[in-house]
Amino acid sequence: MSASAAEIVAASIDTGSRMRDDHLRSADFLDVPAHPVIAYRSTGLSPAGPDRWTVHGPLTARGVPRRHAAAPGGLRDDL
Repeated sequence: MSASAAEIVAASIDTGSRMRDDHLRSADFLDVPAHPVIAYRSTGLSPAGPDRWTVHGPLTARGVPRRHAAAPGGLRDDL
């Protein structure tokens, strides 16, 4: 299996509302000054149907990893 990883600069979150974004970046939610990066690292795959897979791994925000599963779109052979 290939591994995947993603990192998001927490300060880059933009919902279109400055007041909401400031609150999300505060210690009430993401605590961006203390935890500037939201990270995901895959740890495995499981079948989710024909030509579909679920990617498993920890999503870490505020320094706390939580198990997460993501089901990206189906595989395409027309690319």
